[in-house]
Amino acid sequence: MPRDVIEDNCGCDRFLGDSLQMMTVEAAEKLAQSLADRIRETELVSLDQSVGRTLARDLSAPRGMPFFDGSAMDGYAVRLRELGDQAPWRLPVTAEIPAGTTMTGDATSGAVRIFTGAPLPEGYDAVVMQEDCVRTGDIISFERRPAPGENVRRAGSDLGRGTVLVPAGTRIAPRHVGLLAASGYSAINVTSRPRIALLSTGDELVEAGEKLSQGQVYDANRPMLLAMLQEAGAVVEDAGTLPDTPERTAARFTELAGQFDAVISTGAVSVGDHDHVKTSFRHAGGSILQWRVAMKPGKPVVFGRLGAMAFIGLPGNPYAAYVGAGLFVLPLVRSLSGAPSRPFAPLQAVAGFEMRKKPGRAEFLPVRLAGTDPSGLPVVEVQRQTSSATLFPLSKADGIVILPAETEATGPGDRLQLRLFC
Repeated sequence: MPRDVIEDNCGCDRFLGDSLQMMTVEAAEKLAQSLADRIRETELVSLDQSVGRTLARDLSAPRGMPFFDGSAMDGYAVRLRELGDQAPWRLPVTAEIPAGTTMTGDATSGAVRIFTGAPLPEGYDAVVMQEDCVRTGDIISFERRPAPGENVRRAGSDLGRGTVLVPAGTRIAPRHVGLLAASGYSAINVTSRPRIALLSTGDELVEAGEKLSQGQVYDANRPMLLAMLQEAGAVVEDAGTLPDTPERTAARFTELAGQFDAVISTGAVSVGDHDHVKTSFRHAGGSILQWRVAMKPGKPVVFGRLGAMAFIGLPGNPYAAYVGAGLFVLPLVRSLSGAPSRPFAPLQAVAGFEMRKKPGRAEFLPVRLAGTDPSGLPVVEVQRQTSSATLFPLSKADGIVILPAETEATGPGDRLQLRLFC
């Protein structure tokens, strides 16, 4: 059996016409990232509008930084060759250079009063801090001989001309804005935002704020995923809620085809009589590549394509939808934008709890931080997730840990992978 396929024998496997094999989480993550081609369109945006956008091409330093030899301190620039062998040294102050202004005086000998960030006069090779000097009128004296280059920031010492400042695929953050502005950039080329259509399925769903009838619930998935996708930098179309009718669902997929880079749905992806998303997607001309992943919660996840448009169908239970979106939808958005992939849970943590599970599926648990272990790793306590239909434990959690598929027992001190919330 291939390494990226796992057998499972729960009741939902009995679905005629579909494989009984599940993909591993790792294989499903790779599949999600490969569903759609990278967006090639770019646009020029001003630097102050670039935060959260994905850089389309490498940006290099047009000149070395610092731009010139400058003072790292307020003090006095000196020529070491003018200093004799014996302290104290006494020098006349012959000029002054504030940062960003023109020098006053004649910097051909003696000391030059200089301020942090001001350019070092030609021929001067050290700066004596003002705290180390005694000034009497226009004469300074100091007891300690400075070393060559002391308190001087040399031109190009931070980075040389042509150094890649920010590589293509980087999601621009405020720290990048500062670096690029310091290098003279006022606008940059970024990848056009991925266009994502988001829809829910289910006769039982009602918009928040509307009146509930018997058996109905408020739709949590669409608002939650809308926020996640917008935070990830996508342009999201709220495609509404579809009733549990295969014809309407197939027609909606047909309408969306060609207009978006990807469509994301929640609900109706399992094996019940009203779980019609897979059939409807095929009727619309789409192809299903896989629909079961060895994970808990959220085993039924549909991956497909309709022309050039990617499709991911997530489970309807909100916690399962949240985990599936983090594992598969957000990496798809990054892939569309040309950004490098990132692991779902990049940090190591230590279990502060004990739990047993059936091996075969990776399990995703909400956790709270509970201090650190002697090595400095965070210790986590599990928030009991009684049902994949509730978000309450997730809302109280600091992050999510993964219990690997092959694991049967987890105990205090065991190492786990952790995804911390911001």
